Amino acid sequence: MLVSVIVNPMKQSQQLLTLLVICICTFFVHLEAAFPDIMEMRNFTTAREMIAEGNWWFTTLNLEPRLEKPPLPTWITAWSVLAFGDFDNLYALRFPGAIMSTLMIFFFYGFVKEQTSEKYLPFVAASVLATSLLIVQMGRTNSWDVYTHAFMVGSLWQFMVGINRKKSAPIIYSMLFMGLSVFSKGPVSLYALWLPFVIAFGVGFGGKELIKHWKKLTFILIGGLIIGFAWNIYMYLNQPEVTEFVLNKETTSWGSRHVKSILFYLNFPIFIGIWIPFLVAFFFYKLAKPLVNKIGNYKFALAWVVATIILLSVIPTKKERYLLPALIPMAFAVSYLVYGMYRKVKNNALSKYEQLVVKLFVYILSGLTLIGSIVTIILFKETIDSVTIITFAVVVFLGIIGIKFLRHSNYEKLFFIPIGMVCVICLGATPKLVQWAYGYDEFKSLAEIQKIEELKGLPIYIESQELDPKIVWLAGKPTKSMNSISYLDKSNFPSVAITINPIWETYVKEDLDSVNVKPYGVFDFFRKDSKWKTSVYLVEWKE
Repeated sequence: MLVSVIVNPMKQSQQLLTLLVICICTFFVHLEAAFPDIMEMRNFTTAREMIAEGNWWFTTLNLEPRLEKPPLPTWITAWSVLAFGDFDNLYALRFPGAIMSTLMIFFFYGFVKEQTSEKYLPFVAASVLATSLLIVQMGRTNSWDVYTHAFMVGSLWQFMVGINRKKSAPIIYSMLFMGLSVFSKGPVSLYALWLPFVIAFGVGFGGKELIKHWKKLTFILIGGLIIGFAWNIYMYLNQPEVTEFVLNKETTSWGSRHVKSILFYLNFPIFIGIWIPFLVAFFFYKLAKPLVNKIGNYKFALAWVVATIILLSVIPTKKERYLLPALIPMAFAVSYLVYGMYRKVKNNALSKYEQLVVKLFVYILSGLTLIGSIVTIILFKETIDSVTIITFAVVVFLGIIGIKFLRHSNYEKLFFIPIGMVCVICLGATPKLVQWAYGYDEFKSLAEIQKIEELKGLPIYIESQELDPKIVWLAGKPTKSMNSISYLDKSNFPSVAITINPIWETYVKEDLDSVNVKPYGVFDFFRKDSKWKTSVYLVEWKE
């Protein structure tokens, strides 16, 4: 929990280097281990068509306009593939996401540095954020959410620099970062991160202080919107009908798709992972307020967390990954509480309630790692390897050391325990954890058809009228619906047919009389569930 052994000897350059090492462990190692989800498949397909078709400005998905998302993250992904690999290289595809996650951590370090005179608090805050559960999960995918929120953290950082040092250049940088945030995923982060920050700023520092900076905030907002929506405006002027269709679809989807209860995010503390006890303790006013107010502003931190959760909750559409922006104020709150306790430890002044929080943290963390390791080894004993067993042993050993420090009242050494656990798990257990999470080992990816010589270079048709982006990505090229072709037209063959149901159940016999159909097997197209299967056929004209 507490930090003197780690941070007291550290200069700022050493703090930043240590943060970089943490980020390498949490974001970069085994980056290719997980199978892409549908979100990534859409993004990767758009990047692939940018390169293959030259659609760098008028972005497409399966050669159809894809104007739902601005192109900045897609550009960066395409550049990464051109520089470091091809579209079979998941590491190259996800590398930009890991870079953006790391930038988020360093932007957050700078943001906290502008909030405090405490030398080591920014390091603590950035370390907490870098080891938070949802940040680690999202940082290992090429999610557009990471881009938009990372740039917005940069905007908040530069805003604080500007008002603290009374300089205009940082305000311009803040505007530019906001523009890049909007250029990454529209106004998502503006609503989910920037607006709660502004509300919390007014609550924590007073309305007069907020009004004092209204010109700067207005300049940042208007300039950021102009930069961020420049592409959308251009698209509207050049493709008004398509843009209006996409806008209406997106507006409708926010109220009709993935609709969840307003209470859906009440489990938000879970997503900070190992730091849950401190986040929960932060909401105990009498415990947390005196600790935080000695080094910061408790009302600001509390209001930022609460405003973020409320604003996310009132939107009908909800997903767990949409909670990502809430991790920034949550990590901010936890770091102030942790550091406040550290200051009291130096004076041997921890109250019995503060000691209770520390004890709960250590015992819960150590107990869960021990029980979790044992249960995992028992459940997956047939597939577990020596590296994973050693990893679990190291994590359990760290937990035992944490208990030892606790019993000897050596609170100052506890901070490295949870950080070490997260880094060790990411380094040693990620491949196996991913394998177990997917649930079955007989996965036969549809992407294998790209390696079949007889099928290379042939047009691909799929059964569904609504083309599934997972199939489009794994097929390796744009596809068309089987309903769009005639089986009486020789020019449509030879071709590849991909069907959810056997082709003889999809079409009546008369439709297939003019062609020969050669099956190539059954393939999976969604790694998390074995029921998602397709049948692949070579369809040739009968001579």
